[in-house]
Amino acid sequence: MLAFNRARLQPYTPAALPALLTFVGQLNAATELCTPLHPGDVGHFLSNGLRGRDAGEQIVLYEDEGSLHAILFDYAPKEPSIQVLLPPHLRDTAFEAAAWDWLIAQATARLTSAEPATTALQCEAMSCDPHTHTVLETRGFIPAQEPSYQVTLRALADIPAPQLPTGFSIRPVQGSDEADAVGDLHASAFGSRWPAGEYAQVMATPGFDHTRELLVVAPDGQLAAFTIYWLDPISRCGLFEPVGCRPTFQRQGLTRALLYEGMLRMREAGMEWAKVVHLPAPHKRSPADFYAAVGFTPFATLDSYTLPHSPFVHIAQKKVFRRY
Repeated sequence: MLAFNRARLQPYTPAALPALLTFVGQLNAATELCTPLHPGDVGHFLSNGLRGRDAGEQIVLYEDEGSLHAILFDYAPKEPSIQVLLPPHLRDTAFEAAAWDWLIAQATARLTSAEPATTALQCEAMSCDPHTHTVLETRGFIPAQEPSYQVTLRALADIPAPQLPTGFSIRPVQGSDEADAVGDLHASAFGSRWPAGEYAQVMATPGFDHTRELLVVAPDGQLAAFTIYWLDPISRCGLFEPVGCRPTFQRQGLTRALLYEGMLRMREAGMEWAKVVHLPAPHKRSPADFYAAVGFTPFATLDSYTLPHSPFVHIAQKKVFRRY
């Protein structure tokens, strides 16, 4: 059995991206999608979440004899959250226990030394994965009363043709010359900030493919709505992350058409399933009814856990990677 050796831990570099995405895809396939991260979540975090910045401190790889055995995520300072991804044969072993304990110690040290200090650590477990619930609870993590996110799936069969209002059209992002305009669209949809030049850094991140960011363009040329779809050829599951619409164009069926177009493209690329993770009902901002209307059905929930330190500080549950 593989023994956990800290000397085998290496910070992520862009050269490791293909192996990282393959590892996450294999976990999704082996667990029938009961894994908290899709390869697209990783791509979204590296590009949109970090806005193109180095991820060497946030992602640590455990490699031995040329093989990748584990991925450890420490999202600080972006989020006070952690995650450990392991193949099935290393779960419920001394290796897994040591990996979690090392990561908890590292993340806690980083958070308590930050300015301002954060004294609680978070993690999420899939509702279909009781083992990880046990791992967290035995280490003192406290479950939240409600899940943080709903995981939904849709089979990529019988996809309706996209229907748009007269004069609207769908196309991919054309290139980096559109970066600031696309950043402005993201900011409008989510109430975030994208200073000039920052979305260009996202588009330049290894693994980001601007041709998989789809736009709805209004008759006057305004960018009205967008989504990015991510592909996993191993599990044959595609992911939409993120999906957004400029407020002045909402309730016109634009995002519905955009998702249908994205699903058609996923199917052409060999995907069999589409995945969306969103706020659960009855959260007042939950889009559950919308995604149900386009055929997505509940698969699992992401259940939030908090590890309090002294003094206990309650922090709002929030899914890393989502809606930056």
